[in-house]
Amino acid sequence: MWLKIEPLDVLLFRGSRPFTAGEVIRAASHFPPTPLTMVGAVRAVMLHHLGLNLNGFTGDNRLGGPDNLGPLRFRGPFLVWRDTSYGQEALLPIPKDILVSKQPGGELYPDYLRPEEPAWPGLAVSPPSLPYQLVSRTEGVTSPEKEDEARVYLRGSRLAAYLTRDSINQTNQTDILKKITVAIPEPRLGIRLTPQRTAETGQIYMVEFTRLETGVSLVVEVTSSHDDVASLLPKQGFLPLGGEARAAYFQRLNENEVPKPFATENTQRQQEELQKSLVNTKRFFLYLLTPALFQSGWLPEDVEPTDCTWHLGGLTGTLVAAAVDKAEPCGGWNLASQTPRRLRRAVPAGSVYFFELDKALDEQGARILVKKYHLQTIMTHYSFQAAAGFGLAAVGTW
Repeated sequence: MWLKIEPLDVLLFRGSRPFTAGEVIRAASHFPPTPLTMVGAVRAVMLHHLGLNLNGFTGDNRLGGPDNLGPLRFRGPFLVWRDTSYGQEALLPIPKDILVSKQPGGELYPDYLRPEEPAWPGLAVSPPSLPYQLVSRTEGVTSPEKEDEARVYLRGSRLAAYLTRDSINQTNQTDILKKITVAIPEPRLGIRLTPQRTAETGQIYMVEFTRLETGVSLVVEVTSSHDDVASLLPKQGFLPLGGEARAAYFQRLNENEVPKPFATENTQRQQEELQKSLVNTKRFFLYLLTPALFQSGWLPEDVEPTDCTWHLGGLTGTLVAAAVDKAEPCGGWNLASQTPRRLRRAVPAGSVYFFELDKALDEQGARILVKKYHLQTIMTHYSFQAAAGFGLAAVGTW
């Protein structure tokens, strides 16, 4: 079941840095929110719908407990933009291996960092321990930097084009990326008050709220291995979201309203196309749609940290290159105990891992790879975060 969430007010998703009035003046906001933020908001509505009390909540066989999700599984959250041509379309985090060049009309044209053996210094993107570096041979390309409040996203409807790569370099591919302003920061000034409701000297602070633009919303998928998940939630309603529990409106989406590329029909067709493109190849890559937590830091769980060899069932290969940005701190708030969750360093969404196999894939091998990794979490540890939607990946060929 997919839920669409539309804020009715500004939102506050606090960053990881400590914030105390009079000491640290500015409380920065982190947008979009992490999966744990959405899990907390949705489960709070489930508790209310089922008549359960949050105070002293220790667990329920339908909803899990404070530190486990039981039978529930989440995917998202994802930004969604209401486009007149594409309908409801997901805006996915820009892959770290994409560079852009501006066309005469102002469109962004994608170019790619490609795995190559190290040739000269200054172009290294991959960690130096890996056999290939990621380089570009095209002049005039740059990273898709933020300008004002606009950011560059990968269109959900064009995810397959990015993953297969074969059609990317044709002339009419400028629509694979979308530069858009989805949210506007709204800093608000405040001052701490005494119990008598008077201002305290020197206790001024600023909180950075976020306001979503018109036509932009969030979607998240909720499934359950035990119950009909529809019985756990009303069809529509209100939920508190983020810091200060700002109001948001949610509603279930019908199958024809689910944004690409997550609609069932679209996903099945995409998996079939991916399997065909992987057969007889020895190279694939993984693209993270949400932040991921791995025991070996930036290395996925199926990769040996000693020599970067990779194993999945009977498939073997090597991690040869990676485009990974700096770690993203991910914490959360335990509503039951009213305490902060442990802060962990996550691999940011948009990171890309390139692999070479020991032998070419046959149909069965391609099927195993797609079933295990495509639009699935690639995390095998941190089960609570994995069930919450961290580590969601897509499989591509290079």
